[in-house]
Amino acid sequence: MSRRIRRYMRLSEGREELEAEDEIAYHLARKIEDLTRSGMTPESARVEADRQFGNASRVRSELRQIDQARIREARRSDFVDGLRQDVLYALRQLRMSPLFAAVAITTLALGISATVSIFSVLNAVLLRPLPYDGAERIVTIAESDDPSSRDAAGTTSFVLFEDLAKQTSTLEAVAVFDGWSPTVTGAGEAERLRGSFVTSGIFDVFRIRPELGRVMLPEDNVVGAPPRAWISWDMWQSRFAGDRAILGRALLLNDRSFEITGVLPRGFVPPGEEMWNDVWGNNYRDDNDTRGSRYLNVVARMKPGVTLEQTRSELRRFSAQLAQDYPLDNAGRHTLAFPLRDLVVGGGTRGPMLLLMIAAAVVLLIACANVSNLLLARGAARGRELSVRLALGTTRRRLIRQLVTESIVLGVIGTALALPLAVAVMRFLVELAPEGVRSQPIAMDGT
Repeated sequence: MSRRIRRYMRLSEGREELEAEDEIAYHLARKIEDLTRSGMTPESARVEADRQFGNASRVRSELRQIDQARIREARRSDFVDGLRQDVLYALRQLRMSPLFAAVAITTLALGISATVSIFSVLNAVLLRPLPYDGAERIVTIAESDDPSSRDAAGTTSFVLFEDLAKQTSTLEAVAVFDGWSPTVTGAGEAERLRGSFVTSGIFDVFRIRPELGRVMLPEDNVVGAPPRAWISWDMWQSRFAGDRAILGRALLLNDRSFEITGVLPRGFVPPGEEMWNDVWGNNYRDDNDTRGSRYLNVVARMKPGVTLEQTRSELRRFSAQLAQDYPLDNAGRHTLAFPLRDLVVGGGTRGPMLLLMIAAAVVLLIACANVSNLLLARGAARGRELSVRLALGTTRRRLIRQLVTESIVLGVIGTALALPLAVAVMRFLVELAPEGVRSQPIAMDGT
């Protein structure tokens, strides 16, 4: 092969291929030279050198891989070094323009903090799944004269709860609860607790098991059953120092003795303001609970495979039957089912929260637009600097990367300042929120 053709082929090949061929040719030439010196003819020496060298294609492939790895490492090193230079240059530019930097960073920090804080509340209350096993199958049940009502708090009677437990086929477990604020005495300082009177189905609805002791049983909810109490894990730790011998001990609540029967699981968060869990007492129907005594809350778990619409359809038939059987108390009354989240946020909370989120997003967009205008004005003032850099050989791609890096540095600094402010704003919003919202674990996270 002539030298001219070989040169043409080398020019058409990549740098890695050229280096691999040169490496192989060098080793073959040295081997042929050694064999020729030992007395072999040039032709025999070439054949023997090829035999000893082995598969040249495999060697070319290995050399090519080594070269490519070296090139990738060099490119990575160049990128990291260039990025470091871009960041340092961006910081110097901000230091040289303190007024621009202060206005841009403050604008971004305010916009980001408002959006992050409001979204954190929205995410915890409306978007993130509730912290219960199969929460999507838990519903709250209410009675109302208006079939479009969204109010599920304190609208049902104990009698209706018993009818639901006996006469519905789409519900796996049903429970009733009622808010309770007893004062505990006799074990340390007197303290006002936030609790609930509940029925045994509550453990099945939320699929929880006590940390200590046993669950509530149906016989605990009959008239004449001894008063029993299930205390929260936090109360067990703070008031009883985690003493595992507290089961069976008397607990004075409003000067009435309750037997401590269990400790609720650690981390269990009640879904609404009527179901606080400092202490749960066993609820039961008394003489004052008539069909028209609608002051309780009902929560239920739908059976696997049952949809909310199927449950609502059954409850419509259920309501019609009650109206026919008990027209005095149930004529015109509707039994309604809502997702459990409605108990947490309330029927009228979702809309205002979404509007608040939209308003925060608009504020962030305005902040970004203002910063963009500042950057455009600053870019016009830097026109001479950029022209000089282009004249000195800097590529347009390199200039674009530098400007993008400056924007990213600006955003990172603005975000770093926004996060502490967002935490403060989020806590303020939680304090203003309804009790049910405040009971949810609200915090900033990766989302």
